[in-house]
Formats: sequence, C-alpha cells, structure tokens
Amino acid sequence: MFFIVLWHVMVHGKIFSGLGDLSHFVESVLLGLVVVHVNSLIFVTGYFNSNKKEIPIKKLVKLVGVAWFYKAVIAFVFYTFHLGEFGKITLMEELLPLDLNNYWFINAYLILYVFSPYLNKVTENMDEKSFFRFLLMMIFSLSVLPFISSHRVISNNGSNIIQFILIYYLGSYFRKYPLKDNYHFKNTRREHIQILLVLLFFFFAFVNISFHALGEKMCSIHHPLMEYFGRMILTNYVLYSNLFVIIQSCAYCLLFETFSIRSKVINWIAGSTLGIYLIHDNHIMRGKLYEVLLPKSESFGVTTLLTLVKVSVIIFVLCFLVESIRRLVSKFLTLVYNRWIRKEKTVMGE
Repeated sequence: MFFIVLWHVMVHGKIFSGLGDLSHFVESVLLGLVVVHVNSLIFVTGYFNSNKKEIPIKKLVKLVGVAWFYKAVIAFVFYTFHLGEFGKITLMEELLPLDLNNYWFINAYLILYVFSPYLNKVTENMDEKSFFRFLLMMIFSLSVLPFISSHRVISNNGSNIIQFILIYYLGSYFRKYPLKDNYHFKNTRREHIQILLVLLFFFFAFVNISFHALGEKMCSIHHPLMEYFGRMILTNYVLYSNLFVIIQSCAYCLLFETFSIRSKVINWIAGSTLGIYLIHDNHIMRGKLYEVLLPKSESFGVTTLLTLVKVSVIIFVLCFLVESIRRLVSKFLTLVYNRWIRKEKTVMGE
C-alpha cells in the first residue's frame, strides 16, 4: 500500500513533471521498482483465498460498505465546506452506494471476490504439472501475446479482471505448491532462497527499466519501424500485465513468505490498507491533496526525492489514523448493537 501511495504521488501528483531529463529517468526507475503494488495485493488474495469454497458474503458486504462510506463522506464534506466544485446532482451520484466508478481497483476486486470460489474449483483437482501448464498458457495469452501483438489479438492493460484472475491463480499456485517444497529448493537454505528472490526482483526491474530506456531511444530515431517498436515497449513498461512486472511481483511476495513474523501491529496496519487507498485515491480528494501537500518546484534534486518520501509518509500515516478511528468506532458500535440484541432476546425470553 505504501508503494501505491508513492505511485500516486508520482503519477497523480506529478512531482517530477517538467523538471528535466534526470528527473524523468529517476521517475522511470522508481515506477519500475514500485509497479509491483497492485499485482502483490491480488497475489496475496489468491494465496489466502485459494481454499475458499463459498462466496465470502460478509467480507463482500464489508468491502462495499467501506468503499461507499468513504466515497459518500468525502463528497459530503467537500460539498458542505465548498472545497470542491460540484452541484447537488454530482453529490447525489457520489452518495449512491453501488456507484464505485471512482475506484477501478475496487470494481475489479469485487468481481474477483465473487468469482473466487468458482476460480478455485477450476484448479482444485489439478496436479502440480497441470496447474503449472495452465499458468504458462495464461501468462502467454494474457501477458506475452498482448505485448507481441500490440494488444491486437488480446488486449490486456493490466487494470482489469482478466489480469486479476491471472495473478490470483499465481498466488493460489504458490500456496498449494510452496517454493520451499519444490524439489529444486528442498535442500536450499532459507537465506539462499531469500537472496535469490531479492536478486530476481531487482534483475527483472533492471531489465524492464533497460527496455524502457531502449524504447525511448528507438522513438527518438525517427524511423517508422523503430518508432513502432519503441512505442510498443514504452506502452508496456508499467502495465501490470508486463511479464517482467509479473515475475517481479511473484519474487516480491514469495520473499515475504520466507519470513516468520507474528505481529498484532502489522496485522492492524494491514487491515487499514484498504481505507488508506479509499481515502487518498478518491477522485475528489486527489486534486486537493496534492495541491496542498506538494510544493511547486522548478528544479530536480535530492529535495525532490525527500519531498516524495515525506509526502507519501504523511498521506499514509494520516489516512491510516482516519481509517483506524473508523474501525475502532465501527467495532464499538457493533459491540453495543450485539449487546442490545442479546439483552432484547433475554427480555423476550423472560
């Protein structure tokens, strides 16, 4: 989630925009490193939901409820205090609980959640070899083929349900067949696996960044064929369906599988990440957020990088605190309601 905040400060906040070639290069490198964020969330979903046999209705309702809560509250606050320019019709649209068009991720994630038990049925009886072949076919169809055909045969920009299904199955595969149980790694020390995964992450990030630089060079040659292939590379650079990004994401998630950490604090922060996303990437909030937090700059330097980190930390922490308060209040109200229900049942029973 912190990677997502960093990404949004760079992409939506345009912190590096118009500051010269060096800033453009630094931005490209940073985007190439943190681009694993969305795939990682879906990988984890596939990893932990791979055994689910029924639609998790309670979690589904909770997900929709939290998304609607922040969408409605943010719109109401901005309208009441005249912080945004929109009328009553727009306010009404924002208050609708099922209109979640502002959150493309939530829309795709909800569909994935609904279909997850049925996705699990496809692979539950597969052996490891069949599952692996199934994944290879999916990766070729949804990652390699879109790239080599410039998305003419199959179009997959990575921000959609078909990409989520692919990554979901990757998470599911590595839950069912852990890396440490693979015959290649059975006798390998955990530290060596960790080093390998870190190297894989940075190697494919480097390859992806290098391809991006090559694409820019090809586009500058002003030859139709070179420009065509250059644009093809540049278009694919930070797509979640990019093969290099997919491998990076798997290495990143599997690295954390090798750690043994138990922490209530980490679990509480993890439970607040959805709220952090819903607050800071709300389309009404987004414009004001970067306008207030990002100072105008005319040159690139160390200060720009420090500002990027500082603003990202501020957004993450503030949104975390707001979401923590919401969760605590929600828990308290649920507790009060449950006690009231029990009391009513007791009275009726008497």
